[in-house]
Formats: sequence, C-alpha cells, structure tokens
Amino acid sequence: PTNIICYFIELMSVFRSLNNFYTLAAVLAGLNSSTVKSLEVWKTLPESSKSEHMRMNKLLMPVDKEFAEY
Repeated sequence: PTNIICYFIELMSVFRSLNNFYTLAAVLAGLNSSTVKSLEVWKTLPESSKSEHMRMNKLLMPVDKEFAEY
C-alpha cells in the first residue's frame, strides 16, 4: 500500500507540471478521503512523499473561493 500512495503523490506532481489542476484536485481529494487517510500506511511514507502531499494540499487550499497558489 505504501507504494500505491507514493505513486499517486508522484502522479500529482506530474499533473502539477502539466498545469492540470482539476485532475490533481481529484487525486488529492481521493488521498484526503477519510477512508484513505485512516490507513496506517501514512505513518510509513517517506518524508519526501509526506512533504509533497502537504505541498499539494497547500497549493489547492481555497482562499476566497480561489486557488491560492496558481
């Protein structure tokens, strides 16, 4: 399961580089769903994957109903 979560985090970086924010947001929503977030695998992720996930969360965090970072 760790490899799968890491794969989707890497995939979000690809979508970011392509400026494909809608697909990036869809993948992020899936990773942030309560079912996925409750998995124990999040504790075993490499720090690089955790920081990239946090960076994507920050990127798409709505501020005044707009995407803050893009």
